[in-house]
Amino acid sequence: MRIKSRTLNIERFKKDFSKLYSETGRLDMFSRPDTISLLNDILQRIEEAEEYITSFLRNLDSLEDSKVQMLCRQASIAQMFNIHLSYKEGYPYIEISSHSNDVILIKNADSTTCIVSKYGEIIFPEGKIWTQRGLNYGYGFPIFDMTNNRKVGFIRNSGARVLPCEFDYIEQHKYECPIIIYGTWAYDLMNIGELSSISKDDLEEIIECYDSDSKNIYFLSEDSRLYVLSPSFRSRDISVQEYEEVKANGHTLTAKEDAHNAIMAILFECTISKEKLQELLDSQ
Repeated sequence: MRIKSRTLNIERFKKDFSKLYSETGRLDMFSRPDTISLLNDILQRIEEAEEYITSFLRNLDSLEDSKVQMLCRQASIAQMFNIHLSYKEGYPYIEISSHSNDVILIKNADSTTCIVSKYGEIIFPEGKIWTQRGLNYGYGFPIFDMTNNRKVGFIRNSGARVLPCEFDYIEQHKYECPIIIYGTWAYDLMNIGELSSISKDDLEEIIECYDSDSKNIYFLSEDSRLYVLSPSFRSRDISVQEYEEVKANGHTLTAKEDAHNAIMAILFECTISKEKLQELLDSQ
């Protein structure tokens, strides 16, 4: 069973409906007033049902009990997509996300995951993303792109994408800053915080270190949170030979520069400049 989209493709519906009529000898169905009226009534009822479920999901925000809120979302979204509430009943099924109340995971038999928002909006479609159950770093979790050699990305609990699925793999240390690997080089992914809430002292320190040899990369996620990718140099992250070369060359290996430039290209659209940070500091 495949996940059904909550949005009806009206033209496809009409085409399929017309095909059924022609196969039974009832041609030119859309020229008949009674058929047109019936079709419009069906489409209206479907639209009203979708609007009701969407409204209900948004009204759930007012519930203080997060467990009750999530159970209501689970049941409603299962109904919206016509899927199972439990894996015991078969695939696909809804998994109450261990990450947050903002995202819900829909598991498929082929181990891929459809990620939807708490309002039933598709964040990642079926067949594209795989997630590991329970893996959470407090503010987000890794996703694996099944259509791109299982490359790793990272999304916020809210569903906002932090890193695109372009990295090789991730070191999984639950509830700690994740280690993103690109090539042979490892980078700590750290969440600094919402841009508007970062203190003046913290901004001054970030600006002061911006041009340091550490090659930190600062960037904004879709929900305006500031992150930094800091290169890690630990023997368990890279081979012993490479680690010795890194120490011997003062962290100036060509491979490091190549990895840094590649990551800068990946994050080009969301990387924040030193000048922009200075503007924010001056505005405080």
